[in-house]
Amino acid sequence: MTDISMTHISPMAAMSIAISVAAAFLIHWALYWIALRIAKHSRIEPVLLPAVYQPTRWLVVLLALGAGIQSIELGERIENIWSIGARMAFALLVGWLILRLMRAGKALMEARADISVEDNLKARRQRTKISILYRIAQCIVGFLVIAMMLIAIPGVRTIGVSLMASAGLAALAVGAAAQPALKNLIAGIQMAFSEPIRLDDVVIVEGEWGRIEEIRLTYVIVRIWDDRRMVVPVS
Repeated sequence: MTDISMTHISPMAAMSIAISVAAAFLIHWALYWIALRIAKHSRIEPVLLPAVYQPTRWLVVLLALGAGIQSIELGERIENIWSIGARMAFALLVGWLILRLMRAGKALMEARADISVEDNLKARRQRTKISILYRIAQCIVGFLVIAMMLIAIPGVRTIGVSLMASAGLAALAVGAAAQPALKNLIAGIQMAFSEPIRLDDVVIVEGEWGRIEEIRLTYVIVRIWDDRRMVVPVS
């Protein structure tokens, strides 16, 4: 029979970890409070700090937890699980932080591009670019986060190397199946720069009169005169 050794955490070690995590919460709160006071006396936009509050708090806690665990003798299996889990959590939290910053930046830029004024052509052009580029950036960040989380798993890296030969055929199959979606995605990226349409433009689509209400990467939502919505592929 195979002996399975269990890792026992002493009360002192558990208390050390608890103190590290509590100190992380306290340090983060103190730094956030200081940052708020600095923001009130400077030109820093107030929307940025609330956007980063949650992601940075858990990042600090993760770092503190990692520092506390260093003082504990863990078994090899548990150490491997913690190492993989910590790296995956770190990639996820960094991605969350980037997405929150992007959302806050988008809100700031949209607030400066007021489309409620009479001469709003420039503002509508800005909002159209902001909306499309924001969604492109979301896709890129999401893809990178997932890739980094998978890279943290040794088994996935090993399997990935062995499947490299068949990846070409899989990519061709996926590309053929997703050709309409890829066509719309590329058209959406082109729309951000060529600007054939803009938000709040008046258009006639399939005999229906309406205004461009929302532009996404693969489709456009047109608000028709009777308050119905028409979803049109960007291609």
